Amino acid sequence: MELAKVKVPYPLPPAINEEARERHMKWSSTQGYPRVKFRPMTNEVMQIIAYGPSLEDTWKEIDPDQPLITMSGSLKFLLEKGLKPRWGTWFHADVDPRAHKGKAIVPHKKVIYFLGSVSHPETFKMLDGYPVVLWHAVSGPHTSTWVAENDPGQVLVAGGSTIGLSSIHLAGVFGYCHFKIHGMDGSFRGEKRHPGFHGGMKQGQRPSLLNESYQTSRLMDNANFETIAMLQNFPVFCVFYGDGVIQDWVGKAQLINAARVGTPEAENVLKSEYIPLTPEEAELMAA
Repeated sequence: MELAKVKVPYPLPPAINEEARERHMKWSSTQGYPRVKFRPMTNEVMQIIAYGPSLEDTWKEIDPDQPLITMSGSLKFLLEKGLKPRWGTWFHADVDPRAHKGKAIVPHKKVIYFLGSVSHPETFKMLDGYPVVLWHAVSGPHTSTWVAENDPGQVLVAGGSTIGLSSIHLAGVFGYCHFKIHGMDGSFRGEKRHPGFHGGMKQGQRPSLLNESYQTSRLMDNANFETIAMLQNFPVFCVFYGDGVIQDWVGKAQLINAARVGTPEAENVLKSEYIPLTPEEAELMAA
């Protein structure tokens, strides 16, 4: 398998080295958790609930009866707003290897937790007795080799540097290519990086390379470039809610597979269908 690296403006070292991440992977892979499995592609919609500041504006547009994936503090945020999880359609994803991240997860019996194998053992222990599904995320140059040697035959998700991007790819594994995306702003709102509490490190602000009128950070702008690469190279159909530098870029990019909510283009994006082609059919269409 060949994995292409996305060129980002600020190459940064990972928070935890690859050796430590593989120790986490070894531990979690031997605990008996069920694994993600590929499901046939459909044209149903998955809601991606990221934790950017615009979630404060758009959460009322989330349909709690339709499939959704929360992450970071967005599950706690939705619960505090009074939304009720529905078994089998509410998922929460995490892939952070740091020990403190488990404390931010809210356990709920009607939520299925998709934990990346690199997650810290303390995160798994926080969810003891709750429904947990294990998945492998590409987190370094040796990940694919490690999985082939230590957990062969399992799905490997190459989502990018954030759990938001990984959640989109993870949803693709179980059959979704249409997405309504909330809170994936890629920028600050004033001093706020999230609509509520977040225990992560403080990130210094700088103008985004996508649009200097938006303040972002090196980590966020790297993820912004990864988001653009995903939209330009993968068969995903995405409608973005809220306001941030990513929503601004999408609104101006004139992509056929991504648009801002409330526009005629957004309706077309959601009506688009994924049609698998053979290599011969693809060559014919290209010609």
